[in-house]
Amino acid sequence: SGSGEVDLVALDEALAELERHDPVAAGLVKLRYFSGFSHADAAELLGLTRRQADGRWALARAWLFRRLRPDS
Repeated sequence: SGSGEVDLVALDEALAELERHDPVAAGLVKLRYFSGFSHADAAELLGLTRRQADGRWALARAWLFRRLRPDS
């Protein structure tokens, strides 16, 4: 597999794990990446302030990065 490719099975597993840990953060990822909502719109749909959404987004990015790194 190429360096820019995402393993969809690994992504699905990582998202499922994130959802168990923080369902709101996982929801934010799903709305932004799979449903195409902007950050602000996804936050509004989830009933989050911009600041809350920013924190959850940072958590979700770090969570997924750690789990999807090739060397992990």
